[in-house]
Amino acid sequence: MWIVDFGWEMSEQEAALYEAPFQHIREHVFPERSKNRRDAYRERWWRHVEPRPAFHASLQGHSRYMATPRVAKHRTFVRLDQAIVPDSRIFAFSRSDDVFFGILHSRFHEAWSFGTCSWHGVGNDPTYNSAGVFETFPFPEGLTPDIPAVRYEKDSRAIAISQVAKRLDDLRNAWLNPSDLVQIKPEVVPGYPDQILPKDIVSHAILRERALTNLYNRRPQWLVDAHSDLDAAVAGAYGWPTDISEDQALANLLELNLAREAFNEHAKSGLKTRKPRRRPTPEEVRRAPQMKLPIAGGRKSVVGPQQLTTEDRENQPTSAERPRNTKRRTS
Repeated sequence: MWIVDFGWEMSEQEAALYEAPFQHIREHVFPERSKNRRDAYRERWWRHVEPRPAFHASLQGHSRYMATPRVAKHRTFVRLDQAIVPDSRIFAFSRSDDVFFGILHSRFHEAWSFGTCSWHGVGNDPTYNSAGVFETFPFPEGLTPDIPAVRYEKDSRAIAISQVAKRLDDLRNAWLNPSDLVQIKPEVVPGYPDQILPKDIVSHAILRERALTNLYNRRPQWLVDAHSDLDAAVAGAYGWPTDISEDQALANLLELNLAREAFNEHAKSGLKTRKPRRRPTPEEVRRAPQMKLPIAGGRKSVVGPQQLTTEDRENQPTSAERPRNTKRRTS
């Protein structure tokens, strides 16, 4: 699907210089936007309603970015070309290195996301968000998202995760778009991702079933093995045994979360009384949390180790049982 995108700074007169796309949105977009109650949407009808300039700015220097659906049965992550515009149902990350991809795709992050998320829709599917899920997840020390990938590329833990994460991604891409079923053609507009097209009618029918949801529903043995290798590498990065149970891993993650939050609060209180303010040492910077780690989510306002268990998730109320318009309190 192509999107007419005039950005967030272009005036109506400047947009009109692009005659054909401007005429298209005048005919198909303006009639609806002119009725919108929000002044910004109605008066700037030729622009996207939520262009997210900060996100686009964060992609400078990146050819791709990571993305995951906000609501999905399986918590999967993919890499998207920076020319692709994510819509409101996509949670996007302005980085795409294999280590980041691998940690997010580990069973530890998946379990944490299920334990801290809310549940949505008829299928009672888990959601993904920033404050309650991603920002509370404690990455392995030294491999946190605030550290550029180039700074830990020689770390043995990062190398191990990177190798198995890349293999998982390659195997999935080979299944989604096998070379015997697809043909690659350059896009008609230079600078955009290549077109991946079926070779014939039979290939088209097969490829329609090649979606990540279907793949994870089937879970062939090669996918199970690839994820097992990834989980082992990520467990090693935390210093855990490869056969650690999900409940024990969640307890460890919560302990790490709370420890980093306490460290952060202690550092802030110390800086208030210290005169003059000194620069933190490299070790203090390295050990500081990657971001503030609020504790929120699940069915209760405060998450404890006993709340982030497999049994607790299995006993989650269905969407019909859960009261509507419930607000979650964050600490």
